[in-house]
Amino acid sequence: MHDALDGLSKKCDEVMAYCTAAKKRLTDALIWDKIGEEELTMLEADESSEATLMNHFYELASECTEWYKGASNDFAGDAEAFEAIIKSVGAHKHMIMNYAKAEFHTVKDKLFNIVGAFRDVQRVIESTEGYLGGNALRYMEKRIGSPMWKYQLKYSTKFTKKCAFDAPRVMEFAGKIEESNTLIAKKMTLAGAEFAKKSHADLRAWDCDAMYPAPKKVDLGVPSWLGGVTEAANQGFKIYNVVKNFIPGGSTAGAGTVPGSGSEMELIELAASGVDWGLVKETALGVGSKLKATLEEDILTAEGKKAAWAKRLQIHRQALAMCNADKRAFAAELKETQATIEAMSTPVKFEKITGFPKKLKTELIAYTGSVAEAAAGDMTKGEQATCKQQLMALKTECT
Repeated sequence: MHDALDGLSKKCDEVMAYCTAAKKRLTDALIWDKIGEEELTMLEADESSEATLMNHFYELASECTEWYKGASNDFAGDAEAFEAIIKSVGAHKHMIMNYAKAEFHTVKDKLFNIVGAFRDVQRVIESTEGYLGGNALRYMEKRIGSPMWKYQLKYSTKFTKKCAFDAPRVMEFAGKIEESNTLIAKKMTLAGAEFAKKSHADLRAWDCDAMYPAPKKVDLGVPSWLGGVTEAANQGFKIYNVVKNFIPGGSTAGAGTVPGSGSEMELIELAASGVDWGLVKETALGVGSKLKATLEEDILTAEGKKAAWAKRLQIHRQALAMCNADKRAFAAELKETQATIEAMSTPVKFEKITGFPKKLKTELIAYTGSVAEAAAGDMTKGEQATCKQQLMALKTECT
């Protein structure tokens, strides 16, 4: 999941912002800016229909690149915001799987769909911008030295056609993201109810006093004395042995079954929980292993009854403290997990990706038709210089 986010392609941060009002500023920057103001005015006044059409191309090119830049920035911002959701889910995924497995499976798939869409849409946008700033303009640049209008006009349609063609693909990803976003919220609402019901039932059943009843002097010398044998105690140990693996940073009890819970056979039931225990099961030793070792010492050594009784009281206090500490940690993790689920029960507020302007699409199509009908004569020197300056400016901004 994180790899998918990290794999988002680098977005284009800056693109061309060319407009008609900049024409005179660009013209003045040309090597032929020593021409008198009067002659420039005459050149502009006598502008050919091809030059007018070419100027319109650069207006359209500016709108195209602005739209793709805006879409790229919006998707990138959404992906960055969504990363926090991914991290939160990742931190609590085992707890959610344990108590709301059925609903979470669907959610997990949709999370991957969104992450994949964020990656893929950036690739489409970058491919489009790469073509617009590379392939399309390269042909125009190759023929910039020719005075014939037909080359600049003909190759400019590569740019306008690509701009119009790829826009629906970008919007398709926006639709997929929103669809998955809405479904995730619905599923997490259901998961939240299921999670709350089951997890809080376990929290209530986790009764440390029932699991670790006070020792009795009459049992001195009897092995395996720690831990209750009632149904409530057995249920508590069953829960404890499972959920301690979900406590962030590890439980106080540590790896293995908790002392007093009896045989390792109790963990057979975990196989049906659907959790990958190879990834979540604790490995670090804790208080539990130390208490087990102390229990064995109590069996093997021949101490006086007074010392043995004092040791049992100490072991009991430690076991009870261990149990309550882990129960509090579990309750805190439940609260954080529930907060994550509740946050995801409302659709993420993604940026509203602006649809490709209908007016721009119409003008792009019309431009292609106008180029086909253009007389495409020769450029004047002024028109050729202006065209070169415009092309270089667009190429630089799209690099």
